[in-house]
Amino acid sequence: MQNTLMTGLGRFIINVPPFLWEKQLYKAKDKFEQEFGYMSKEHRLVHHFVVSELAIHGKPLAPEYIAERLEMAVDVVIVLLDNLEKRKTYLYRNEDKNVVWAYPVTVEKTPHRVSFDSGEQLYAACAVDAIATPFVQGRLREKELSVVVNTECAHCSQPIEIEISSNLDFKVKSTGCEPMVFVPSVDLLKLKDDSIIDGF
Repeated sequence: MQNTLMTGLGRFIINVPPFLWEKQLYKAKDKFEQEFGYMSKEHRLVHHFVVSELAIHGKPLAPEYIAERLEMAVDVVIVLLDNLEKRKTYLYRNEDKNVVWAYPVTVEKTPHRVSFDSGEQLYAACAVDAIATPFVQGRLREKELSVVVNTECAHCSQPIEIEISSNLDFKVKSTGCEPMVFVPSVDLLKLKDDSIIDGF
């Protein structure tokens, strides 16, 4: 893995050997599986669907809607959503038990607005999730895409606009703004999981 840190002073590159980050990733995954159980094919199907569909649908996803679209029984979908929510990494439901957040996107308003080049608009839970959005959505949709992230500086509250592609190229669109952006450059094709979101 190569980490690139962009600042107004220039670019700094720090190499992290793959054996260090891969070991930590799989240790964390093993811990989750021991504590919360194995992710079945059905868990992954529901999870991948809600992550991509939240962006497309643009509003909370009811279990009935998910079940209908995936041609599954509603009670099965509810159990799978319960399991995924318990893992605390995958999704969150509102008081009506509708999915409102599925890493890295949410339909609830946050300071981090994400606009897709295909027209969809929603939010990210945090700035880091906003940066991950085009990569995750591109992988799940199996196509290249880009998003424009409108957020604000955590330090001075100055508005920031950044365009990010699914291959993690980015361009700061705001003038007079030199945000520090941390972009992990990882050969994700070598991960053993189907998607980065399955590594948690």
